[in-house]
Amino acid sequence: MPSEPSGGGSPTVTTRRWPGNSAARIAAQKQLLDRINGSIGEHIGLKRLDGTYRYVNPAFATAVGRSVEEIDGLDDTALFGQGTATRLKLSDDLALERGGTVTSEEKVYLQSNLHYLQLTKAPFTGADAEVAGIVTVGRDVTDLVEALARKDKAVQQTIAALVLAVELRDPYLAGHSRRVAGFAAEVAKLCGASADQLTTLEIATSLSQIGKLFVPRRLLTKPERLSPEERGELREHIRHAESVLRDIDFGLPVLETIGQMHERIDGDGYPRRLAGEEILLTAQILGLCDWFCARVEPRAHRPSVAPEEALAILERNEQRYAPALVAKLRQAAGSVMGEKLVAAIGHG
Repeated sequence: MPSEPSGGGSPTVTTRRWPGNSAARIAAQKQLLDRINGSIGEHIGLKRLDGTYRYVNPAFATAVGRSVEEIDGLDDTALFGQGTATRLKLSDDLALERGGTVTSEEKVYLQSNLHYLQLTKAPFTGADAEVAGIVTVGRDVTDLVEALARKDKAVQQTIAALVLAVELRDPYLAGHSRRVAGFAAEVAKLCGASADQLTTLEIATSLSQIGKLFVPRRLLTKPERLSPEERGELREHIRHAESVLRDIDFGLPVLETIGQMHERIDGDGYPRRLAGEEILLTAQILGLCDWFCARVEPRAHRPSVAPEEALAILERNEQRYAPALVAKLRQAAGSVMGEKLVAAIGHG
């Protein structure tokens, strides 16, 4: 309780102080943070603006095979080599330029072994509210990347096996999917297609003939022209392909691209008689390149035609094929790549 002064006036308040209390509290907080950082598996580092490390957690130190104390004052060149350091500096500079978080994926050699790291970086602000360095948090995603690579390889091998099965069933289709893929990729690039569209085309072209596994072989190899009824039966290969592929999650419009590859912009295609912009760009490119390759390749009921003749036919049918795409196909066919693809006909 405050004591009353003998002569009157304001009471005197006695404040009790605890020596060393603040220092002990700070030390306890530091120990807590050290324990937290020591238990985190991600690689945490704090760089000064000159690129040297001011702090790293134990996970970071263990990853590079050095002690926490030893890393203080070293830079990325000393830890990872000049090439990796140059790449890492790009994201450092970007984080400082944006004044916010930047995430990237990097291939880094840790103790002579290749690792894939997901790095998140952000500017570090000091007590004076000025940027004093860069905080880096690295997550090792090597196992995930390698698992996805194994999955992609298995998918590619499966697709290759399916393509081979179709080609063995119809010898006239030998190399067809590869040629279509080559022309489709080139046309798409000339059109400024996105990475997703290019990937969609790559997968769709490989699988575009899979429905023919369910078409009677006599229709694929018949030396005479097909009757209207037989053409209708052959056209069912699109429905068969959709049935086989519909439960696969490609994450891209692969199924739609295959399902629309025989639609035409005038609405006179099949199987749904879509028209104009109802047809995906990837499907228009696939359909165009499939038609072109089919004409410059021989078939059981007819010989091949020259590329120039096939292009002229397409240009005369501007109501069915977008003229801008046909122009890109002509450009692709006249390239070194296009000439090599056509020259390979008859050689698989």
